[in-house]
Amino acid sequence: MAIQTYCTIANVKSILSDHGAEAFADDNLDGSLSAGEEQYITDAISRAAALKMNIYLSGRYDLSDLASNGWCQWANATFAALLVSMRRNNPAPQSLLAETQELTETLKAIQAGRMPLPDQSESYDQRPTVSNFDVERWRARWPVRVREDESTKPVPSSGITRHTATGRYTAD
Repeated sequence: MAIQTYCTIANVKSILSDHGAEAFADDNLDGSLSAGEEQYITDAISRAAALKMNIYLSGRYDLSDLASNGWCQWANATFAALLVSMRRNNPAPQSLLAETQELTETLKAIQAGRMPLPDQSESYDQRPTVSNFDVERWRARWPVRVREDESTKPVPSSGITRHTATGRYTAD
């Protein structure tokens, strides 16, 4: 499964500058980034998205909906720039450390529901629901039935069949 990322190498270079990206990723010191050296930046983008962003965002948003979100692009590029700058055991620039700390706090607030992701509506309904049940002890298999007329959310469709005669749901 591919990791959902939000930025490009150019976005990371816009934070580090072309010279900065070369200083952190140019292993052979030829003054330009080869395809293999650009892969270091691509890997940093993937790690930043997987380890820093997707964990916080996946509970409230469908990650594929965020592919064009500008805030996600900027945050992913900032986290990736930090990872690239620390690549050869270099000390991280204080400005990037401070910015990524602030972004992490924002992601925690988004995950907790204290703030929305900028310019994005939530993919999932976070409102609480109530399901009322009937227990039919005489049934040996699946004795619990959802009372849809008194519940606030419909019964999940996978593996559930509604019987037209009784109006009740049973598992397949």
